Amino acid sequence: MKPSSATNITIDDFKMAFEATEHLIQNGCQRIAHFAGSQKTSIYRDRLNGYLSALENHGLNKNDAIIIESRLKPTDGKRMAMELLEMSPRPDGVFSANDLAAISAIQVFHEHDIQIPSDIAIMGFSNEPLGAYTNPPLSSVNQNPYLMGKTAIESLLDQIENKAMSDEKIEIISEMIIRKSSATKS
Repeated sequence: MKPSSATNITIDDFKMAFEATEHLIQNGCQRIAHFAGSQKTSIYRDRLNGYLSALENHGLNKNDAIIIESRLKPTDGKRMAMELLEMSPRPDGVFSANDLAAISAIQVFHEHDIQIPSDIAIMGFSNEPLGAYTNPPLSSVNQNPYLMGKTAIESLLDQIENKAMSDEKIEIISEMIIRKSSATKS
């Protein structure tokens, strides 16, 4: 049986993870933790590889102790933040593969009087609306979900109209939304 065709609408997870990590480096971070998602999932592998590539590109060593894999749920973000607090030296930056874990980490850091971004800068991924209202507001990669959905509908309608399936890959432009959680350190 032949696999069915489907349009694949994505963003460049590797590139955006590279840029997010590079942003932290350019803002003074030298020991950047990564909250990684399951490496069985291609988007999280791409985000990890983008993070690692940015470290390498800037002459920073990979440190397995500060790459923490989880389901990236809010409880995972809290647990991972607690792990970082117990480290010596502590990371000075976090690139989280999603916003939910980053937002939860911000809460934990506040509870332990860790100043963001001066003690630890944080960058998320997905640009969840709640991230704009954290204290400080969370910097994040905007995946442009509205544009993804619109493109998916347009592709589906085109396939219905032409009575032909498509297996094309469409890459949506994404961008970093820089807020105070990753601002230049003083």
